[in-house]
Amino acid sequence: MNIQQKLFSAYAWNVAGKWGARLLGIGSTLILVRLINPESFGLVALATFYIGLFQVFTDISANRYAIAKGKLSDEQLNTNWSYGVVLRLTITLALVLSSEFLASFVNEPQLALLIVVISINGFFASFNNVGLVRLESELDFKRITLLGVATKFLSIVVTVTVAFYYPNHWALIAGGIVSVWFYLVGSYLIYPYSPRFSLKRDRELLSFSSFVLIRGIVRYFRNKADTFFVARFFNASSVGKYNIGLEFASLPFSEVIMPASQAMFPGLAQFRDDRAQLFDKTYKYFAMVYMFVIPSMVGIWVIAEQFTNVILGEKWVGTGPIMAALAVMMLPYTLTGISNNLYDFLDKTKASIFNDAIGLLLLLFLVFTFTFDDVGEFAEYRGWVGFSAFVIAIIYNRLMIKLSLRKMLLVIGLPSIAGAVMYAFFQYVYVNQELTMVGMLVNMTLGALIYSGTFLTLLKLVSPYSAIWRFWHEKVNSLTQHLYKKVRTWQKSAG
Repeated sequence: MNIQQKLFSAYAWNVAGKWGARLLGIGSTLILVRLINPESFGLVALATFYIGLFQVFTDISANRYAIAKGKLSDEQLNTNWSYGVVLRLTITLALVLSSEFLASFVNEPQLALLIVVISINGFFASFNNVGLVRLESELDFKRITLLGVATKFLSIVVTVTVAFYYPNHWALIAGGIVSVWFYLVGSYLIYPYSPRFSLKRDRELLSFSSFVLIRGIVRYFRNKADTFFVARFFNASSVGKYNIGLEFASLPFSEVIMPASQAMFPGLAQFRDDRAQLFDKTYKYFAMVYMFVIPSMVGIWVIAEQFTNVILGEKWVGTGPIMAALAVMMLPYTLTGISNNLYDFLDKTKASIFNDAIGLLLLLFLVFTFTFDDVGEFAEYRGWVGFSAFVIAIIYNRLMIKLSLRKMLLVIGLPSIAGAVMYAFFQYVYVNQELTMVGMLVNMTLGALIYSGTFLTLLKLVSPYSAIWRFWHEKVNSLTQHLYKKVRTWQKSAG
């Protein structure tokens, strides 16, 4: 199997797994939001914020090292696994001892016990089979995907079952407990590797990991600090609405783009010694990603209120504006996620830290400069911060790794024009304002048709002048011809 076939297989399994897990997750979330109130979701989000903050210190990123460098010995695997266990144990003890203080800091006494239970359970995840890193580096995602989907399914069954009898935050915790233990056992069943405890220093691995760790900490604050600030400014119910709004606003990014990125990293590693090929394939990947991100963002602006009313229900009134405001966060998330791959391949991991720090610095400026009347207003400002971080990151990437501004303008410009036409249609021509499922589906269908028609027209016009878009124009033509042949074959066999 050649690299393109491996890459396609890895992407297909990643997407299938993510969408399988996501469809299960969406289904369970839609049930749970009807059973459990926003405050309970907010409490779990706060507990997860604290635990995630501490646990990010335990990530020494052996998987990225293995893929970026093309190697990872048994000794390095064992070192990575052992340091992970020790660091996670240290973090767990720190969380247990500080749980009362952390809960009081956001005026939520119930939070203390949640932190203790989740952190102790999370400690056992450090014993997962580190050998799975090799499957990932070899682009063999099938077994990992199947294990992930099975884990998600079992977790959902437990969560929903408990929620019917005890509709509060403990239902969410129960699913998490089952998830950790099922994945732990499963990781050893799907890959025959038995890690051994070893704290031998590996200077090269630890040097690489130290910068990835710092970047991870900065990224965590960039992505999650708003949860903390919402809790400080408002209450647990607002945290719940904010997190659910962000979850659905970033759905296209988390469930389509992230699986592709996970597969693309080891795929692009094949070109780490060929800068021209590495950048060429990255620009093409940027183009594919933004042709989906931008219309998704516009679509969320249009249907956010309908989605809240129809899907989430009356408990979640006020989540629509939050969801609409936060959709723009997909722009910087996508940019930094993909460009950080380039930094790692070019041995500039240290320089990539500021790539993630941009959004965090702007967020801190926001919260210490402005006051907010409600969580909806905070979300609106947060969206503008995200857009500003996106623009600054493009300029920074130009300075640090010579990412072409002209090519990035082409990559972003084409879907942006099509997205603007789609938005103008809803603003000035027609939009179904009924807060019903039919109204939402009508808007989604119209948006898809308007965007697709405009984008394909622009693609045909621009392709002669841009190698990036010519590549995707040829792919679209090839796919169209393939589908046409399939339809003709089906018609002949049916006739």
